[in-house]
Amino acid sequence: MAARKPIELKEEFISQITEGGATRGEALSAATLVDVQTNRLGLPSSAIQNRVKFIKDLGFEDITLGEIKESGPKRDAFIKAIVAHGKDTRSNEIIGDFTSILGEVGVTLPRGANPFRAMMKEAVGEAAYLKGGFSTAIDRKIPLAYPPEVYTEVKNTVTGLLTSEDPVRKEAGIRMLLMMQGGYRPSDFKGLKVENINFETGIVKGLDLKTDSKDNVEGAGKKSVPIAYFPSAQRDVVQQHIGSRTNGLVFQTSASKLDKIINDELASANIPEIEYYSEGSGQYVKEKFSAYDFRRMMETHLSAQGYNETSTVRRALTWRPQEGNTQKYQAILNEAGRIEQANAASFQTWVLMSDGNAVVQDGQRVRTHGQFLTEVGIEQLSPFTTRYAITSQAVNNLPPFMQDRALQLSEGVTFSNDNIAPLPIRTDSEAASTFQDIAKTEMETKKTQAQIDLRKAETELAETPEPQKATPKDADDFVANPEVQDKLTKEGFNKEGMATALKNFFKGTLTSVGTAIGGAAIYEAVRDPEGAGAALARDTAMEAALLAAKAPAALAMAATAAVDTSYQNTPTTEEEMLTLSRDTEAQGVDPGPYAGQDFIPAREVEEENSTEQMARIATEDAGFVQRNREPEAAPVANQGFVAQPQN
Repeated sequence: MAARKPIELKEEFISQITEGGATRGEALSAATLVDVQTNRLGLPSSAIQNRVKFIKDLGFEDITLGEIKESGPKRDAFIKAIVAHGKDTRSNEIIGDFTSILGEVGVTLPRGANPFRAMMKEAVGEAAYLKGGFSTAIDRKIPLAYPPEVYTEVKNTVTGLLTSEDPVRKEAGIRMLLMMQGGYRPSDFKGLKVENINFETGIVKGLDLKTDSKDNVEGAGKKSVPIAYFPSAQRDVVQQHIGSRTNGLVFQTSASKLDKIINDELASANIPEIEYYSEGSGQYVKEKFSAYDFRRMMETHLSAQGYNETSTVRRALTWRPQEGNTQKYQAILNEAGRIEQANAASFQTWVLMSDGNAVVQDGQRVRTHGQFLTEVGIEQLSPFTTRYAITSQAVNNLPPFMQDRALQLSEGVTFSNDNIAPLPIRTDSEAASTFQDIAKTEMETKKTQAQIDLRKAETELAETPEPQKATPKDADDFVANPEVQDKLTKEGFNKEGMATALKNFFKGTLTSVGTAIGGAAIYEAVRDPEGAGAALARDTAMEAALLAAKAPAALAMAATAAVDTSYQNTPTTEEEMLTLSRDTEAQGVDPGPYAGQDFIPAREVEEENSTEQMARIATEDAGFVQRNREPEAAPVANQGFVAQPQN
């Protein structure tokens, strides 16, 4: 069983709340969550402030640990507020704290699991818990391949950050480069302090790293692993960032802010979406490249170099020691040489697949890690780092579709016999300056083009002519259509009801969802009967307006099919519609959360209402039938679909 790490609190705070003779647990039960967070030790003040602000933003600055500990309406309201907020860095931090905080008041679960997560599921139900994004199930995404563009674009991006005049962006660049080098998790840098890094030996102390576990119980497998190793190249990056500082956190800006900068820059880079296999869903998905992909890339590079997942060296390099292995100082130092070899080998792909990175040494053209680091903005390198070299085997280890690109960039290059050359290799600061200028120009060009595209879109929108206003007479003309009249007569529908719905729409008298949607769609069909989507708009209009006039849903759709012969396979009877519904379900098609309802709420309505409220709305305000096909575009204000009520 993993031991619970106790929360560290200021002594004066504990003395104050226990002054009357209460035990620590009793006193903390009566304390507010805000007071507990405010008086914590071991966290930077910015992290504490963020937590306190989040609690206050939720409206629960007065909630006590006792109220959270015991089941009740206040705890349920607190939990529902968190779930409504959704899963992000702020909510994750608060939720993660409760393993230790609730342990102080006697609430624990086996194997160090977080009891607050169990409370959340109890309060809102499993479905709402998962919908909020709070699933703890492991859903690894395995990349199928990283395209060659990743390497050049990422190098340009990190160069832009590291050479920025903004110190926060510079700090984001340092964080990004370290993740590129070592495949570290963003969370690995939490609590990383300058004084705990031995820049001579590479030993790093005072860490709390995640270990592996075959047990899926939340919290299992998390064990304090206080020692790790920083390779020479990574130490050079950190040293440039901290300068003359000898203590304090390495990263002084909040992790969430730095990671946002990194991911925003990566999102704007010209990197194609990456295709992954999702182990959780069993589906292939495409997503934008993000900072976490650096860890996936590192694992890929290490595998290509022959370091398997169980390799002690691989695990030490990526700060992922094997479970139960606390790695004594001497044990890490004994592996240090092999870790440096693996670090140089794994980073070869970045050097081979990105532009630049070449110098002339003793009349021979070589490509090196040191030149890569110099070009992205690392100004001082240790002699050992400049010995990192590229081997010919590194090219052969690349996937075949990447080898041509690597050979093209490495034309005329002399390769080393080993990942660590016997002597330092020079770096070319002039070539680095040239690369930085080019990278900066490319990034500025990219931003300028984005601004041009935005202005173009705004101009096109401004030049779009206002739609022609329709009149109540248009409603009369539409309803008087012989085909519509014929069908209405045959089915015994109330044509006056349809005309009234449309006229009310034009007047801004939106008395029901049916008249609003029906009138809007009829208006579009009348305004531009030959335009794209007019037929579908007419169909939607008839169904909605007829339903608003209390026509049965099946017959409303039948009227649509009779008027528009382009949909000959549309079911026309209730029996056919039921058959279609059963067939759809049998094919595994998700009917959606509003299956069986005549009303689909707008997104903003859905977001502001609970599941129960939505069910009531769908029952009371049903005005149009769920369709088996969707319009080509969503209705947009002032585009002929939604009438604005006139004051």
